[in-house]
Amino acid sequence: MRTTTSLLGSDRGISQGAILSPLMCNLYLHDFDIALEKANIPFVRYADDFLLFTSSKALAEKALDHVRGIMAKLDLELHEGKTRVARSSPELVFLGERLPAPKR
Repeated sequence: MRTTTSLLGSDRGISQGAILSPLMCNLYLHDFDIALEKANIPFVRYADDFLLFTSSKALAEKALDHVRGIMAKLDLELHEGKTRVARSSPELVFLGERLPAPKR
């Protein structure tokens, strides 16, 4: 989630280390979770990090477009440097854990 600070203090959001940060993140992204569930897009989310699961690259691109729309409604944006469509494999790491290769 995007937060900014200035010399005069925070002008948007809560600092990442604040004790309320995880709670506020989950409260704010609850609507995001519900929207993904309604769209039948399997996902896993930890704070503001998440993975979407699809069976094809075309569905992944469609799911990513849907996420961009949800984020825009929440006045959030994806970090384009960290956002990509990829096939699950042990080379991919999410929250310090290697992902499994998909079963065939």
